[in-house]
Amino acid sequence: MKILLINAPPIREAIFGEPQAIYPPLGLLYIASYLRENGYSEICVIDGARVGLRKTLVKVKREKPDIIGISSTTWSSSGATLLIKLIKKEVKESLIVVGGPHATILPEDFLKAGADVVVRGEGEETFLEIVRCFEKGALPKEIGNIRGIVYLRKGKLVSTLPRRPLDVDSIPFPSRDLVDIKKYPGLYWSKYQPETYILTSRGCPFSCFFCSNPVWRSTIPSYRVRNPENIRKEVEALKYRFGMKEIGDESDTFNVNLKWAKEVSKEIGKVGIPWKVQIRADKVDTEFARILSRSGCWLVRIGIESGNQETLDGIGKMIDLKMVERGLKKLKKFEISTVGLFMGFNAWEDNGRLFYEDYRRTLNTIKFIRYLLKKRLLDSFSFSLTTPFPGSKLYETAVKFNLIIDYNFERWNPSSYFVMKLPNVSKDEVEKIKAFATYLQAKTMLSFRKSINPRLIKPYLKKILFMIDYLRKW
Repeated sequence: MKILLINAPPIREAIFGEPQAIYPPLGLLYIASYLRENGYSEICVIDGARVGLRKTLVKVKREKPDIIGISSTTWSSSGATLLIKLIKKEVKESLIVVGGPHATILPEDFLKAGADVVVRGEGEETFLEIVRCFEKGALPKEIGNIRGIVYLRKGKLVSTLPRRPLDVDSIPFPSRDLVDIKKYPGLYWSKYQPETYILTSRGCPFSCFFCSNPVWRSTIPSYRVRNPENIRKEVEALKYRFGMKEIGDESDTFNVNLKWAKEVSKEIGKVGIPWKVQIRADKVDTEFARILSRSGCWLVRIGIESGNQETLDGIGKMIDLKMVERGLKKLKKFEISTVGLFMGFNAWEDNGRLFYEDYRRTLNTIKFIRYLLKKRLLDSFSFSLTTPFPGSKLYETAVKFNLIIDYNFERWNPSSYFVMKLPNVSKDEVEKIKAFATYLQAKTMLSFRKSINPRLIKPYLKKILFMIDYLRKW
């Protein structure tokens, strides 16, 4: 049984030459390890985001797999649907299974393109059952017995019962040996190379209006954490087996449970490897900051989102601006580098009414960023244009109020393209905000240059120089 797992390739190439895949496709590598543990060894992984559509198709034709599993985000969904059509034309006998966040929310996009089955939610156990069913020749007869899938029957969508969540500690470590993880540059903020990432938890207990987290929210409980010791063993493998010099935790929120987060930090500290993590500002106490610093955590990213309290309340962030300052001060006390994550032109719905940030309110966020930089509470920041990704409450609201101006998902780049048309917000105002944010980012790049990933400096400089041209207009 030959199984091919593909990270869907985008159709469009990167404008500034930046890598389209900064980290390996961990979701597929988890599925691969789960298959291996259950006796399936003939597995190949293709990262289409790294090699592109043409090379991906060439490899598929060469491998001639029995089953093809494709993982797609919203951004790569156009490439995924095109790839499915091409595979059906060139490799007709292969069973095509699609999963990932976009497939979980909009399965019909892929089934209409020719996919045989769509997996909703976590893929490990569901994909294994599909493989077993296919292997014994029971498809399509027994397909309805598999939980967590969507398929077509006589042209109509059929959804089976949702799958129960897995015990996250029961899943073997991702099969990173199936890709060359040293070819991935990692995050823009990076001290040491090579680096890679882990997931210390799955899901998030919060419900921010803009957040699209459909894979984890398809199960209850939607938030599950790993055992600290289990995490340490994975970090040890990354350091000693794969030669990683830095790691990042890309879980949604690390410090939901402070006691657990402190235990995990101490365990990672035993390995002696620099690391970074994403946290909430309101769940930082002095002890946590101290433990992070002592464990080798040199950088944290904090989802602040807006400089307007009304917005934070409206989008369900459950923090206030004073909490943000207090949390940052505690982290800076222990010399931890801080990166704020912000969005412009937030929108939300309350009691059937649309609320949003206009130009003036979004400019308040830029001013708040400048304030935090001046106070040296932030070292750097990222700024994106609020995007209503499928699976979020914002997406439902954007559809309801007819805010989306372009459904070509591949153009949905939050750093440069605003896909919503908000009342009384002009295109020029959006461009001004982009220019102001880019100017500030360029300044932080100069002051924070020792912690910028050397493998990403060139494309990001091109991007920033291009964006700074906008300033000449204003």
